[in-house]
Amino acid sequence: MQILHSKEVSLPADDRAGQLAWVRREILAILTKHAVDRASLRLAESGRSGAPNYGRAEVDGVVQAALAELHIPVKGYKSATVRSAFGKTQALAEAAMELVPCIASTAKLRREQLAVAVAQYPAGA
Repeated sequence: MQILHSKEVSLPADDRAGQLAWVRREILAILTKHAVDRASLRLAESGRSGAPNYGRAEVDGVVQAALAELHIPVKGYKSATVRSAFGKTQALAEAAMELVPCIASTAKLRREQLAVAVAQYPAGA
């Protein structure tokens, strides 16, 4: 199994349908290039204001469709799910992630995603 770490990119200047088509092409290219066999997806949640994040939900749908098209199983998760696995609080989650070298050396903004990816490794891998 390989864990991919990629940079953030901006959507091209286009109408929304064009942007989502671009996301699909990019995701399919990445999945194919790296022979991905499973994936995790942090599900769209409300923003800090409590307002729905429709744009993120649209992109999530495109990503899930691309994964399904390539028959790649995907596990969706929410931030609270990751935190609860480490003891309910953000502080406990962060302390636990500090104990895993490949997670501790990653920017805090990306640790949660990496923790989920590492958790998908088969036991003993």
